[in-house]
Amino acid sequence: MVKLEKLKLALILVILLVSQPFTVTFTINSDGIAEIHLKTAASEGLNELTLPVEPIPETIEISVNGRSLIPLYENDTLYFFSPTSGTAEISYLANVTLTGKLFKIRITGSQLVKLILAPEIVLLSIPDKVENFTYLDDKLVIFFKGPDEIDYSIKEKAIETAATQSSTITSATSRSFTAKPPEATTTTSIQPTKTSEAHGAGEKTSERDYGLIAFIAGVLGAIAIFAAIFYRGRKSGAGRAEVSGLTDVDLSIIEVMKSEGGSVLQGRLQARLGLPKTTLWRHVKKLEKMGYIKIVKEGSLNRLILLKEV
Repeated sequence: MVKLEKLKLALILVILLVSQPFTVTFTINSDGIAEIHLKTAASEGLNELTLPVEPIPETIEISVNGRSLIPLYENDTLYFFSPTSGTAEISYLANVTLTGKLFKIRITGSQLVKLILAPEIVLLSIPDKVENFTYLDDKLVIFFKGPDEIDYSIKEKAIETAATQSSTITSATSRSFTAKPPEATTTTSIQPTKTSEAHGAGEKTSERDYGLIAFIAGVLGAIAIFAAIFYRGRKSGAGRAEVSGLTDVDLSIIEVMKSEGGSVLQGRLQARLGLPKTTLWRHVKKLEKMGYIKIVKEGSLNRLILLKEV
């Protein structure tokens, strides 16, 4: 009788675990990296879960009631053994598909998703089942239900800034051109023959001529300033990172790999940069997807090979 009651209790628990929806927080950072956080109920013993977004398996972290557990990801399913029942907290980096400058992520399941977008992210498609949206500081937060596909890209701030400055300069130049010339230039006391002798050109330099010269000089000045701004942005590390979608950490990884002859073990790279393992792996996978590096297995170690430079 006691065994039957325990069996019924276990069955009820399993039904509750299967039917209980879990919440997903989906954060896309300014560098395009997508981080997934979710909470769900865990039972004592072996648990299995189909993740809503395909993960980078090496970045999966899981804990139950604050205790870290060892994850096993295989055939699109996450397995973990929990010594107790409780709330499981799972986090990982999403395996993002990158085509040119377009990022794409597929969300499966019908659970509620909380999507948080950094200001630098441009959302190229709107989820079909949007329930609500709001702002958290300067970040856009969208609540929707899956399944769905998210397409996005990163703003190119350097080009936008340069274009804005150029537009402002050109506008200011145009305004100075349309302003009336000083009254002294409108005098008609000078005879055409004397003006011709003074300049040797046979024609009087008119107000229109002066205005045209000022306009041309202004336009050339605006072009020169725009070129200087754009060149300085291209030369600076920050400007280059914004245009190419690479962060300072990404650029540092590439520079260290160049100094190592274009090939380095991941452990040595981590030691040289002094970064946490998870942080380094996130940027390494990003650079691999963007075609900058290649990851080659050497036993249990990862060798990183530089494919192209910035």
